[in-house]
Parts: sequence; structure tokens; C-alpha cells
Amino acid sequence: MQNPALYEYRRTVKLAALFVLMLSFVAALCHFLLTIDNRLQHTEQRLQFKAAQIDTQLQPLLNLLDWLTKLPFSEQAALQSSLSLKLHNRQGEPLNTAELVEKNVSVASELLLLQHLDLAFTAIELMQPALERIVYVSEQHFIYANPQTQFTATLASLVPWFEQYEQAEGSAKLGLATLALSKNKVLLSQRIQQPNGGAGYILFVLDVPLLLMPLQQQTPGADFLLLDEHGHMLGGTTKDDSKVDEMLLQLQRIGRQPFSLAMLEARNGLFSAGFKSFIAYWIGYLVVLSLASLGYAYRYKQKVVRPVRRLTVHVERAIRDQAGVRHIPSGWEEIFDKISRLKS
Repeated sequence: MQNPALYEYRRTVKLAALFVLMLSFVAALCHFLLTIDNRLQHTEQRLQFKAAQIDTQLQPLLNLLDWLTKLPFSEQAALQSSLSLKLHNRQGEPLNTAELVEKNVSVASELLLLQHLDLAFTAIELMQPALERIVYVSEQHFIYANPQTQFTATLASLVPWFEQYEQAEGSAKLGLATLALSKNKVLLSQRIQQPNGGAGYILFVLDVPLLLMPLQQQTPGADFLLLDEHGHMLGGTTKDDSKVDEMLLQLQRIGRQPFSLAMLEARNGLFSAGFKSFIAYWIGYLVVLSLASLGYAYRYKQKVVRPVRRLTVHVERAIRDQAGVRHIPSGWEEIFDKISRLKS
């Protein structure tokens, strides 16, 4: 006689194996997605921290520009200074300070402002290593740079700003502006208005890789980009052979400044690490669920399949008028006894 319990047992084992495989896969997939999400959140938090670092570095420069804009220089409160300034024109030729003052009275207040700020500029450059140079461009056609060395090279690098300045209208010349220069440099410019009508622009030339170097030292496997408020790239730490399109990009605004910080990481690194975790989770869930299923299958076989098989043998012997089975499974005594009495 065929044992129906054995047939159902084998069928149940196959269904359980399929169920364990699918359930372990779904559980591992959910765990994998949570791992990726946690890593992205961790990366986002890390990027926010790095943006705060850049904000801390740039804030003194912007505070100085804001202070010069809101508190214009007052000639009455100024003290005379004997510090001489080297001024140049757009062609890089040196200018005579006395002649400039004679031609335009407003130049005197600008020169006095620069005399008092010269030491402050030097101190700021020492505090901010990424600040390569500070340039003052007067609307009275003279230029001052700190430090004053390599002025010709400085003037050549500022050509894009002069072109933008000449093309802009009067209203467009006001406010803080950013501009990408050659050799991975970025320029911050702010128009400064004097009380007596004189006006000029303070330009901060920043070395972008040097500015972002602390961030890359903290995260060697990532590259960083500095973007303007419109999303245009101003510079970064990426190499020429870097495949930016194949990297994972995350963006973070730097405080209230006209900059954003982008972090580029290898896309393969994030997802390959997550895939390894997925395989590990899948194997783990598969082993645990398989052991549990095998335990239940073994118990079902011991408590149901084998007793039914013994009962089948008992029935067949009773039909042939033979003695029943000797070892009756525990808990099945009543059923075996009833079958024996039915025959008698």
C-alpha cells in the first residue's frame, strides 16, 4: 500500500526548499537596500561635515568683504600712513601715486583704505593657505596686488574677469561674484563703494585643489569639486584622466555662500561592497532558514510519516490475518488498537 504521507512529505520538502530560497533572497535584498541607503546617508552626513569645513575656511573672506561693503571707509576716522603702495595699470606698467591723486581726489581715499588693509591682507593670506592673491581693481584705472610679486602673471590670469567686467552693465557689477580661472583657480569679487564716490573691486584668487586638500586627505578614495551657485564647475581635485560620468556624485550647498561642494566616489566601490554584503546576507538567511526547515521536516517525518508507514504495514498484516507490528509509535496506540479490534 502506498504511503500518502510520504508523498506529501516529499512534496512539502520541495515547496519548503523553494520557499526558503525565495524568502532568503527577499530578506537579503531588503538588507542590501538598507545597507546602501545607510551608506548613502552616512556619505551625505560626511559631505555635510566637509561642506561645513569649507564654509569655515571661506567665511572670514566673505566676512571681510561684507564688512567693507556695509562699513565704507571714512576719511575722517582714518589715520595717515607712510606705507607706500605699488600700483599698476591694465598693461602692467607702474603708476605714479602722486599723479593719480592729482587727477582724481577720490583716489586718495582708495589708497588710504589699501594702506590700512595691506597688513590685514597679509594676515588673511597666512591664515588661509588656499588664498593665493588679493587684488584691488579701482574704477579709476589702477590695480593693486598683494603680494606684489609676479604681478604680470597675476594680470594675465585675471583676463576673464576683466572681460566679464567690461561686458557687464552698471547694475550687474554690484554684489559678490565668482569666476573660474585657469590652472584650477577660482576668483571671488566684491564691489566696494567709497563715501566720496570712489569705487573698486576686491578680488580673492583661491587655489581650489589647495582649498579642498584637507577633504581629500580625510577621504583619499574620493574627489571633490567646487561649484558656483548655478552649478558650474569652478575647480576641483579630479585628474584629467578621471571618468566623472562613471562616478557617484553627491552635492551639498556650502552654508549661505555662493558655492556648492560635490563629492565623487567610485560607483563600483559602493555597489560592489553592497553586493558582497548582499551575498553574505543571502547565505546567512539561507543557512538559518534551511536549518529551521530541515528541523521541522525531520520532526514531521519522525512524528507523522514513519507512524503512517507503520500503520500501513499494520493494516496489511491485519488483512492477511497476521500479527500486527510490535513497536507502535508513541501517541498512535489507540489507532493501532482500533484497527486490530475491527479485524477481530
